[in-house]
Amino acid sequence: MPAVLFDLDGVISDSIAYAVRGVRNVCRQSGISEITQEQFVQTFHAPYLEKYRALGVTASREQINEWYQAEAKHEEAPMFSDVIEMLEHLKQHLAVVGMVTAQHKDVAQCICDSYGISQHFKFWAGNAQDKVPAIRQFREDYWYIPDEKFCFVGDFPSDMRDAKRAGVRGIGLTRGHPTRDVLLAAGAEVCIEHLTELPAVTCCREIVAAPPF
Repeated sequence: MPAVLFDLDGVISDSIAYAVRGVRNVCRQSGISEITQEQFVQTFHAPYLEKYRALGVTASREQINEWYQAEAKHEEAPMFSDVIEMLEHLKQHLAVVGMVTAQHKDVAQCICDSYGISQHFKFWAGNAQDKVPAIRQFREDYWYIPDEKFCFVGDFPSDMRDAKRAGVRGIGLTRGHPTRDVLLAAGAEVCIEHLTELPAVTCCREIVAAPPF
């Protein structure tokens, strides 16, 4: 019985381009050079205010959020085509599935409702730029599952950093982006490109027998 936590954006929701659009609007409104998508996926991870400051954005957190939300529109992003097959597979293997996201919990649930997948998630944590407390709470809630069965699937270096700090397996998801090296450097145990590869590293991991003496 694996226990699998997922990030939302870039993992379940195909929203990276939407997030980049939001950040670029913050850059435009601040009169600074716009960030590229490659820069975003490799470097723009939580805590986000620090990343904005590094770019040269001096506006308040509230103003940044207003500019970002005006263009990002995460609720319009489609779901990745491999999500339902993967969730159904985990269900067949009696996996406990949860979500930890920087999105507000209500927004994340609304997005998953629109995708028709909310029923798969038994644990929700939102507004989590630091995901460590939520990951640890997930472990406590399902204390009867062995530690080695817990994993967190994320697409940003901060996800892998937080998984490692919380003591669970970090599974980095690249989705075709050039992020494998930064995910591994941040603490990912393994990297996969698509969720179709997830069963092989969670519920259907191959067990290699010890050689005979």
